Amino acid sequence: LNYSKQIITIPMCDLLEELNIPLPEQQTSTDDLLIVKALEANPNICLGFDACLNCAKSLSKSSKTCRQCGRVSYCSSKCRDDDSKKGHGAVVCSLLKLCNEDEAEEELDEKEGSRGNGSTSTTRIEASQYRVQSERESYPATLANIIMDGPVYQKVLHTCANKAKSLTIHIVGASDAELWEYGSPNVYEAYSEALTELAETHKISRINLVFVGPECRSVVKEVGVKFDGSGEDNNKCGGSCRILFEGLKDNYEDLFKSRSKRSAADIVVLFNPGFTCQDYNWKFALRCIKTGTPIVVTTNTEMEAIMDAQYLLDQRFIKNLPKMIAEMVRAEDDENDDGEHDFSNDSAENDDEGMFFGENPYAGSRVRQSGTMGNDLYIKSKWMFGGLFCKKSSSNEAAEASVGKKRDARDSVGASTTNAGPQSVENKPKKQKGNYALI
Repeated sequence: LNYSKQIITIPMCDLLEELNIPLPEQQTSTDDLLIVKALEANPNICLGFDACLNCAKSLSKSSKTCRQCGRVSYCSSKCRDDDSKKGHGAVVCSLLKLCNEDEAEEELDEKEGSRGNGSTSTTRIEASQYRVQSERESYPATLANIIMDGPVYQKVLHTCANKAKSLTIHIVGASDAELWEYGSPNVYEAYSEALTELAETHKISRINLVFVGPECRSVVKEVGVKFDGSGEDNNKCGGSCRILFEGLKDNYEDLFKSRSKRSAADIVVLFNPGFTCQDYNWKFALRCIKTGTPIVVTTNTEMEAIMDAQYLLDQRFIKNLPKMIAEMVRAEDDENDDGEHDFSNDSAENDDEGMFFGENPYAGSRVRQSGTMGNDLYIKSKWMFGGLFCKKSSSNEAAEASVGKKRDARDSVGASTTNAGPQSVENKPKKQKGNYALI
């Protein structure tokens, strides 16, 4: 197929699968000698934005942008043509063109507008609306379904069903991504619908959703859901559940400094936290999570999942890596043959902590562009891992405290990185018939 000339009409969520192409997450070429030297001299340059995507040369007024997507820049026509044969091929360029449409749709959605002006086909508008909304609804779909089905969460759900009859979930590092203000269905309807089966199956009468982060909007709202007990599952019965939504614009660790009696989380969810991002310091927020609490972590790319899991292991917030990540780290170390990695903690044989890792089947279909590497693409919360949280021993914490007591106030965050994307950067949500992407 000549992707650059031929129009392909396929549902967006199935497009890459139909073409038998995985999402091209990291396509920016960084092994060129010029780019390597430029990144060594200034790690903060953004390839394709303030530096040439092909050679890393600083851009000037005469810089050239891609004539198709208009989302990446080059120092010359030659570099633009060269990159079209490498990282910025037809598939990447076509997906970036969809980013333009999705951003336009999201902007109009926030203004409660419509693109019915004839400049874009109805089919493309509907496809864009679906992708944008699928990303929003991926948050409640991921939270509800992973907790519902994951073995590591069953003990908590069983306890809630037999004793407390209530479930408290903390969504740490939340922002408008998890607690959106626009779109249909609205955020309360989406979470309520996603959590109904969990509440009915486990006979939970109250679910407390606490969204907290420095970029989270303040909100308090309670919604009731009813279920009639119909269906094949004998565990289900008629009843109702109250779902309390609480949005807190605050650092997670600061919640526990106040004198208010706040309930500890039964489960903690962290959407795209970016533990290894240099702009954030997650240690103080993570120390507020009780040992033995089940956690869910999502990331935008596979590499971020590996790095975030390794961070939690290095900081002794988990006892071992998920099996697949441990095997990948082992293979990488074997290839480098440095012999320095200690696998005593990340042994794949230890399943006591219920660690898991894989692609998130409830991720949306909206593709986004990295803000630092122009050809790198990602889908929010595309990858996930989780297990039981643990804390460092008191001796380790004391040793660390004696080494570094100085910290910048801005680093003390229940960090919100949901919108940052990669720094190199429902089953699936139900597909709507007739929503198509045009490439």
